[in-house]
Amino acid sequence: MEEKENPMPAEDGSAEEYAESRQEQVPVVDPPALEKVDAPVEEEDAPLPKRSRFFEGQVSYAFLTSVLCIAVVFSVLFTYTFATAANRRAYANALIEKQSQIDELQSQLNNELGDLSALAFIGSCLEKYSYYSDQMSEKEMINAAIKAYVAATGDKYAAYYTEEEYLLLHAPAVNYAGIGAYTTQSKITYEQVEYLGYRVEYCYLDSPAHRVGVQYGDFIYQIEVNGELKNIDELGGYDHALEYIKGEEGSTIKIVVLRDVEGTLVRVPFELVRAHIDDPAVYAELNQNDPTTAVVWIKSFDSTTPKLFKETVNRLLSEGVEHFVFDVRNNPGGDLRSIKSVLSYFLQKGDLIIQTVNKNGNLVDSVVVEPATYTGLFADCSITEAEIGIFAELDFAVLCNESTASAAEVFTATLRDYGMTTIVGQTTYGKGVLQSIYDLSNLKKGMSGYLKMTTHAYVTKCGTTYHDTGIAPSDGYSVPLSEEVAKYHVYMLYNMDQAIDNQLQAAFSIFH
Repeated sequence: MEEKENPMPAEDGSAEEYAESRQEQVPVVDPPALEKVDAPVEEEDAPLPKRSRFFEGQVSYAFLTSVLCIAVVFSVLFTYTFATAANRRAYANALIEKQSQIDELQSQLNNELGDLSALAFIGSCLEKYSYYSDQMSEKEMINAAIKAYVAATGDKYAAYYTEEEYLLLHAPAVNYAGIGAYTTQSKITYEQVEYLGYRVEYCYLDSPAHRVGVQYGDFIYQIEVNGELKNIDELGGYDHALEYIKGEEGSTIKIVVLRDVEGTLVRVPFELVRAHIDDPAVYAELNQNDPTTAVVWIKSFDSTTPKLFKETVNRLLSEGVEHFVFDVRNNPGGDLRSIKSVLSYFLQKGDLIIQTVNKNGNLVDSVVVEPATYTGLFADCSITEAEIGIFAELDFAVLCNESTASAAEVFTATLRDYGMTTIVGQTTYGKGVLQSIYDLSNLKKGMSGYLKMTTHAYVTKCGTTYHDTGIAPSDGYSVPLSEEVAKYHVYMLYNMDQAIDNQLQAAFSIFH
């Protein structure tokens, strides 16, 4: 807007001075003489009003100033009203234009993909407009979104598995060609760059990784492919990179690990020859000082455990073993079908194994000993009427520690509640809740993968739950791991000399 001259006097001047200055510019003209008119007078004499000075041809400067002030106020109000209305119209037009763009985008996406869910809509926006849209495939992004969605529930045991991950998780850990290292997915920062990789938890005894010197804590972050070292993310992430670690028996693989050496990360290259890895869920060894006693390690309760456990114990019995230590230290648990079948070898038909209650505390199910037939992946968990109670008369102890969890705790608690065993070692982890796994392809057309979530809590035969409290050793048999053994990683317990394993020796002592 153009700036207008202020018609009012300056702050340091008077109205009279202003009027005098204006007299030089605007001539004052006397009004014409008024014609005298006789007017009737009321009965009571009334004084005639004084004639205004205006009519006498003299302008009041105060009056003129007031008129000018009013004019200025009306001018400002008119200008503000006009400008505000214009601004409102401009803002409204901008909103209409922005909404039009949003409607156009929605229309385009709806035309292409139909009625969208919130997740699908965000995915479509990212695919069409994101600068980074080509960094991951649509499948990988959807899987990552579902995993994050499930994790947001706060259920630390909940998870979403792709088809490939589920099969890998439940497949028997035998007869595959690889390097023989048990790893977990992890990330590490090296020289200010973050890398994806696999953290080595332990190496199987006499495996390719064990033979060349791969150690606990090593971080595998590069794999050679076609003569060139590739980072894990360059190979498509964790799942895809695993396909380059596996291979034909006898073939060579080169990897690079980051190793912590006195607080500094150092690159260490390895060349390994792939081999078939045999890491069964059940493994046994005779007591080095007494062949009538054996330790049977139950590493997990997977689909192969019941059959392997039965075959292992029967073999040892045939070899003259009379006393058993069932070692479930570091056993993370497993499947309910597996633990039910194993316990059926010790109990009688109809015996209660465990009860489950829902989040409202209501009884949902009672798991009892009974014949069962399974097919497919869990066929080895089947149990016949004749197999029930076959090990009821065994003389045995159970060895556990703070990493004994879930189904391994069901094993320990049930045998304790029936008064069949002595518990040696340390108080268990205390995971007394049950996770259910749902095949999503059976629930919704077009879906795939598996959803795991906590659905029930366990209550043992004695009527109490061990969740968050664990299962304590029997009186007099609380045995912490010695300092000499504690320096080893927990998974190395299976590979060390029996003589230095003080917990195992405490369990052996029960029988003598």
